[in-house]
Amino acid sequence: MSLAGDAPAPGVAVKLSLVWFFALGSLGCIFPFYSLFLATEGGLSGAQVGVVMAVPALVSIFCQGPWGQLADRTGARSRVVALLAIGTAVTCLALALPTHFAGFVIATAAMAIFSAAFIPNTMALTLAQIHDATGRLFGRIRVWGTIGFAITVTSFPFLVAKWQEWTGGAAAGPTDP
Repeated sequence: MSLAGDAPAPGVAVKLSLVWFFALGSLGCIFPFYSLFLATEGGLSGAQVGVVMAVPALVSIFCQGPWGQLADRTGARSRVVALLAIGTAVTCLALALPTHFAGFVIATAAMAIFSAAFIPNTMALTLAQIHDATGRLFGRIRVWGTIGFAITVTSFPFLVAKWQEWTGGAAAGPTDP
């Protein structure tokens, strides 16, 4: 049993840094560009985009608590984080399926059931694993999520354009998501 202030097991900080890097990096491919996608590809009006973009915040009010309770009561924090990651990934893929406003609201709500609780549960998992009384190690681990997010936000549009060139798809213009 570890006491607060004990060093984590070797490799734990590296593994958690990778979790944060890939978790927030993958979210960086979706969230900053989703409203643009809804307006251009989804054909939604500005008001409809606003409603869809408000859905994750609304869903998070109801979903974060139960996921946290599940992780805390079962002691299976890493499994809950893995389930949330898989659920977020699968439901993010489903965001491309709707063709009308109601479908986007439903798909976004389904995604938010998992994604809204993902970061808080990953934070709880990290803090439970590292026992960092000073917060320095947590900061060094968590910053990798910010780096992953920054990398994907800045590179994703370029990579999509290159993918379209390579596959023979339409060339991306200045407003083409």
